[in-house]
Amino acid sequence: MGRPEGHIWYFGNYCPGEYSENEERPMNSLVRSAVFRLAHVQVSIPGPAGERSTLVLKRGTCDVKLACPVSPNKQAPHTQDEIYVIVRGRGVLLHDGKRDSFETGDLLFVAAGVEHRFEAFTEDFALWRVFYGAQGGEVPSHTTTNGTCNHG
Repeated sequence: MGRPEGHIWYFGNYCPGEYSENEERPMNSLVRSAVFRLAHVQVSIPGPAGERSTLVLKRGTCDVKLACPVSPNKQAPHTQDEIYVIVRGRGVLLHDGKRDSFETGDLLFVAAGVEHRFEAFTEDFALWRVFYGAQGGEVPSHTTTNGTCNHG
């Protein structure tokens, strides 16, 4: 089934309806919001071929997955900006030459093109991964001379 731009898609076996358990299903075009319950989404991981993530939402440039990575975590730089919301567990994010620890509840940001990966993470590690914006990433519109963002 194709995935037209501008539609919201549910995947896995957590969305009730007329579709089979693992078939993707379009939401009614009138639906403009949704709640994605971790308990329902995580049952589709691992996938039939051992996949460690599942696509939850695709709308415009926004692409959201639930992921439960395993070691070793190998990633290539992505073409869009990326946000991670840590659902459970803790570990270390290697990014742009830095090492930062994270834990449940933390929000991580990685700009398009930045090399990154997770290390030393707990067995229960799970996260929401959100790609968004233009290919190549978005450029901050307001920066100070030292490169930090103005938040006011």
